[in-house]
Amino acid sequence: MEPMLCLVGKFFTASSPPSIEKTETSLRQRWDPSGDMTVSPIEDDIILFNFELEVDMKSVLRHTWHVDGVILVLKQWPSHLSLSDIDFSVSWFSVKVEGLPLCRYTDEESRRIGEILSDKPLGKVYLNSSKRDFYVRAEIDLKKPLNPGFFLDDDSFVQFKYKNLGSFCKSCGMIDHGSCGEIPKERPLTREVKTRVYGPWMNVAFSRVDFAVEFPEKISEREDDEETVPYEQFFIKLKVEVVYANEHKWGDKKLDRSLPVTDQEYRFRFPCSFLATALESDDQSQALMTLAREIDENVPLIGLKFNDKIEIVKRFVEYSKENKKSWSDRRWVPLRICANKTIWLTSVDFQTKLQEREDEEFHRTIEAKIAEMIRRRVENNENVLSVPLWKTSIQDLMSEIGVKETEIPFDLDKRAKGARSEAIRHGVRFFSGPIPAEETSVCRLERVKILGEDMDELEPCTICQEGMFLGEEATRMPCSHLFHRSCIEEWLQRGNQCPNCRFQLPSRAERIPHRDAISKKYQSLKRRNL
Repeated sequence: MEPMLCLVGKFFTASSPPSIEKTETSLRQRWDPSGDMTVSPIEDDIILFNFELEVDMKSVLRHTWHVDGVILVLKQWPSHLSLSDIDFSVSWFSVKVEGLPLCRYTDEESRRIGEILSDKPLGKVYLNSSKRDFYVRAEIDLKKPLNPGFFLDDDSFVQFKYKNLGSFCKSCGMIDHGSCGEIPKERPLTREVKTRVYGPWMNVAFSRVDFAVEFPEKISEREDDEETVPYEQFFIKLKVEVVYANEHKWGDKKLDRSLPVTDQEYRFRFPCSFLATALESDDQSQALMTLAREIDENVPLIGLKFNDKIEIVKRFVEYSKENKKSWSDRRWVPLRICANKTIWLTSVDFQTKLQEREDEEFHRTIEAKIAEMIRRRVENNENVLSVPLWKTSIQDLMSEIGVKETEIPFDLDKRAKGARSEAIRHGVRFFSGPIPAEETSVCRLERVKILGEDMDELEPCTICQEGMFLGEEATRMPCSHLFHRSCIEEWLQRGNQCPNCRFQLPSRAERIPHRDAISKKYQSLKRRNL
């Protein structure tokens, strides 16, 4: 076995580590290697892992692992090092950052957070703002207490959650022992309530889920003429409700809070033959998964995981068995299902969700302000295509809702430009002043190469007032005037006239539509979430 396919591991704990047998059984099941793997003890409490395939070894190194909650530090074993030279007191962790304002979801912020977490160089940074996920991978010093997070200037707390953390002391934050018996440290949770600094919420996977499927209505009378239905089918109305909940006690105070996540109703048809197949199948679990995939492909069921969908199908099958007489001889079977999911969070996690909701409301307020600004300019026939004017308007909007310029979301200017582009694509001309040239007309302009014989006769470009260079590519307008290519293309983005003779190219909007037509188009744009 080559040295590069070897990993050495050591449990970071002050107590007795798990046995070699339990370690191998637990890790082999979770790693599920494609090739062969051998596990054997070597010096002291160090374990050697030999892999047949490099892909298996790299897959293991991408994550942190623990057995019975005890962190196992894994390292590659370079051939030029002895075991005493390997540092088992540091380990890579993927750390989820929660409570950070969306406007700070940037690479620069991830580097800054990486420096808070570790003195070691950063590894891979993973950002997914659409799912509100912000992960930083850093090498953590296990000899120090875990870093719970940091406070922002507005006293809100940004929380660190560690993936595959395992057990650690809830009093002092050290991970090499279960509990030290010290008085737990506290920090403010809200202005009136405090919470512990360290707790189970520091693990990414921590949450408790209650899931229930109900059938509040019996199979009702037919809603459509069964004679028109081509084959036997269920007509299912599925209502999904997802709620975050929290029960928190601190002294004589008790907080019971809930935060709705989603409340949607879906309607879809489901062939009775699929159910019949599931009922007759020898492998019920496989049949249930097939039905769940069928639903998953047709209905997104926002807020529910695949296991939740399997549970819905399982209850649906059980309910249908009990009521088979009422639907087996019918072609059209209406049915209503309610799926209720309550996700119980710790106080810290719940407070983070509240902050995220406030951030979402903040962004919706900004979008509403932008839409209102577009509406006003449509009615006043004002210029909304000027980038400097947009920038000034955005700053004015921020002042209206009490936001400092330094707090303006980084993507707001980009978002505003997108709104203008959307309006142009729909042919809405709600501005006065220069009209941008049509893009296809600009692309068709003649490109010429400046040759030596032309140098004496060419005038400088009247846009930038600089001369033409030998071998440079220029653009000739239909009126024969010649300009630097970049100069004239930028000019035609602001107007459709030649800067020398005012010859006009076709414009993006040839006429100003009637005010009623403008209003209708604006409403259409608004529905598209401008």
